[in-house]
This record gives sequence, C-alpha cells and structure tokens, in this order.
Amino acid sequence: MDQCILKPTLCGEGGRCIDTVDGYTCECYSGFFLNTVTSICEDRDECREGACQGGQCYNTQGSFICRCPVGFDISSDDHDECSETGMCANGICTNMDGSFKCVCNDGYVLSSSGFACIDINECEENRRICLFGRCENLEGSYRCVCDSGYTHSADGSFCTDVDECGETGMCEHGSCLNVDGSFKCVCQPGYTLSPLGKTCVDLNECESGPCKNGRCINTDGSFRCECPPGFTLGVNGLICLDTKLDFCYAVYRDGKCSNPSTTPTTKSACCCCTVILGQPMGWGTPCQSCPQPGTQEFLSLCPHGSGITHEGHDINECALSLPICRNGACENLEGGYRCICNPGYTVDESGHQCHDINECAIDNLLCDGGQCRNTPGSYQCICPSGTQFNQGTRVCADIDECKEYGEEACVGGTCVNVIGSYKCECEEGTILDSTGRYCIDNRRGSCWTKVKDGRCENNIPKLTLKAECCCTIGKAWGSPCEICKPEDCDCSIGMAKPELGLELKEIKGRQHA
Repeated sequence: MDQCILKPTLCGEGGRCIDTVDGYTCECYSGFFLNTVTSICEDRDECREGACQGGQCYNTQGSFICRCPVGFDISSDDHDECSETGMCANGICTNMDGSFKCVCNDGYVLSSSGFACIDINECEENRRICLFGRCENLEGSYRCVCDSGYTHSADGSFCTDVDECGETGMCEHGSCLNVDGSFKCVCQPGYTLSPLGKTCVDLNECESGPCKNGRCINTDGSFRCECPPGFTLGVNGLICLDTKLDFCYAVYRDGKCSNPSTTPTTKSACCCCTVILGQPMGWGTPCQSCPQPGTQEFLSLCPHGSGITHEGHDINECALSLPICRNGACENLEGGYRCICNPGYTVDESGHQCHDINECAIDNLLCDGGQCRNTPGSYQCICPSGTQFNQGTRVCADIDECKEYGEEACVGGTCVNVIGSYKCECEEGTILDSTGRYCIDNRRGSCWTKVKDGRCENNIPKLTLKAECCCTIGKAWGSPCEICKPEDCDCSIGMAKPELGLELKEIKGRQHA
C-alpha cells in the first residue's frame, strides 16, 4: 500500500514523501532537515548556524535573509553597486565607498529606492502644459498634440495659434478675422460661407423667393427681379406691381385686337375681367393676348380669380367701356357683373349676355288671327285686311268699319259689319257703286231743263239717271217731274262723277243745242 498517496503530508511541508518497499522515506527540501524524532522535514535555522556574519540575519521558512550594512554585501567588504545589472537605469551610476550615486537623465527622477531613474510624467506635474492642446507623456519626455487651429512652438513644448488668414485664398469674397485657435470669414453681401468655412460662395437669393409677382435671376453676389409683361418693378426692386396703364380690347383674334376700351387700365383689371367667356381678350401696346383662365399664367396674373385684380380689388367691368350687356344695362358685382336686360330680352345662364326672346315661339296664341313675326327685342303681328292688332288681347281683332268710317262707310245705304270687312245694303231702287261705299239711284227718267209755273218743260231726249240730270243741267227729273235739289248732288252743279257715264261737256253741248 502506497502510504504517500494515502497521506501526502507524512513528511510535512518541507519535504517530499517517497514510497518504498518497506514503507516510505522523506526527502527534505533545501533549507529543511529531517527530524528523527518526528520523522518530519522541519525548517533549518541558518541564523543559529552562524550565517550573515557582519550583518543581520533573518530566518525565513526554508531560507534566511542577510541585511548587510550600507555599502556591503554578503560576499565582500565594499560592493560596486554600479556593476549590478539595472542599477541607475535611465541615468549615470557613480560608485562610492560603501555606496553609489545615480545621476538621472533629463526627464527622469530618482526612484524612492534610489536604485533607478524613473520617468517624470510632465503631463501630471503641470496640468497647463500643452495649453490649447493635449499632452502625451513619453519615456523621458512628453509631446503636445495641438488642437485644431494651433501648431507647435519652435521647440515643440507648447501650442501656438495658427494665423489662418495668412493662407492664400482664405475668405475669398469676404474678410478674414483671425481668432485664437480658429478664424472667421465675414462674407460680403450676396455671399455665404462655404461648407468648409474657408471661402465665401455666391448666395442664391432666388431660393428664398424674394421676387414677388416676378422671376428671380441669380447673379454673382446678388440677384435681380424681372417682371412679366404689363408689370413694373417697384422702388425696392423686389415687387412687380400691376400699375402700367394701357388699353383693354374685348376681342383678340389672329394676333389682332379690336373693340378697345375708352380709357386705359391695368393688365389685371383687363385680363382678369369676366367680360366675355370663352373669347380671348387683349391688352397693351402692341396688343397682347390675355392669358386664358385655367392656365398657370392666368393664375399668376389673377391669383384671386376672375373679376378681381392682381392686388385683390374688385374690377368694375361696367366702367371699362367695353361692349358688354348689349340690349341691357350692366350692374357691377363683387368679383363680376350681371346684365339687366331690356324688355324683350332675357339673360343667359352666365348672366353676362342678353338674348332676344322669341315671343312667337313661346306663345302660340300670340297674334291669333294673323301672322306673328319675331323682331329684336319684340315681335310684330301682321293682321289680315279688315283686322287690326289689339294691344290688350294681343290678337288680330275684327275692325268694325261701320263705326270707324261712320256715315262715310255706306253713303245712301245701311252699313253692315262682317268679319274682316263690311258691306253696304242699299234701299230698293238704288244699287251699290263700284267703290262699294255709295248707294246710287239706278232709275232712268226724263231730264227737264226748265220749270215754268210748276210745269216741267224742255226735256232731254235721252233718259238719264236722276243724278245725271239734277247734278248737271237739269232742273227737274222724272214723270211726274220732281224738282231737283242741290243737296242731292255729290258734286257741284256742272260737274259729274265719271262713273255716271255722261261727260260734262256732252251735257253742256246738248244744253247749248
């Protein structure tokens, strides 16, 4: 049985157990001895055995320590410390009797043991070293890592400001102002700092939209505003104003304008006008076509819509002296106008045009009994003969000729009115003449040219009508004879109507015969 395995501490901490056939044996380490009584390896006290003569001995477990006087070691009377490896590292070692001296190199300081030179951390010793930079400690030295805008001094021990303004091309189109660790570019008007911050580049003022109602054109270091036709640039050079006055034309066709206004007006007051829908208008000298509603040009000129000027004022279309509201009166409205039409006309859906009313087509009973003919703003009734237009009933009504002509309608007879005409009814013994207005005696009898003592004498051989006799040379007529009366004659004595069939000269000739 291996007792060393069963009990590893048989020999104590100062030895090693070795298994043998008969049992085991202890092999003691250096500085230990085998105690025959306890059979354990125990510490050897070298100090009692006379170790460290001339010095001070300190026993330790398995060894000892000799503390020699200064300048001595355990092997001789004076020891050359400088010959030992590592003595006065980073410095110069000088041996002295019983001692030595370390003279450290620059950047080093003697360690607390006095045997070596250790690095001086300059960055820790002086926090303000490498001002405007970062201090990095090096073995036996340090270095400054300067901030941006600073550079090393001539000896590299600190950081100094860099004068960036002295560099070529710095702050072009501006003024360079040097400051500690940096610089500042003060750009001229119309320029702005570049992304790198070293130069001034042109500022595109047009991106901010400075030109109201116009087009912005960027230039090097500035810009300018260009106004659309009809606008003028304001005194500040930023606003295009609708102040130019010229004539407004109601019609623009084939590049020509017609129907001008009597007074000049602004372009928007003309072209934003809702005068004639769907018909291009014109403005200016030379004449230019107004933009059509719905186009971008129209929206720019008329941002408030039709009927409102560019500045937002109502357009008095009625005052433009354009040929609007024909056959009616123009009434201005906010943002537009309307037509108040004359009698016989009606306004269309837009309210901007007056159209003739076809009264004949609207009322089939109009001019009943006759023919209706439409006229601009009215109508005309063409009534048949014997009828006339009645303003009250608006139809062709029969004319009562018997009332209208009175006694002249039927002389010597009775007037009878009929639809569209009239007729004369004559008494027995009379007939209607060719005019249809006179009833004449158609009886023929003797015509007496002389009446003496109530007797009729000297008759004409030919039988005549009473009027032919009494109204010419006769003094009496008929059998028995009737004295002629002047009031029975239509004509003066000696004159006869042609239709009587007997010429006056013929009668007179017979009288003289």
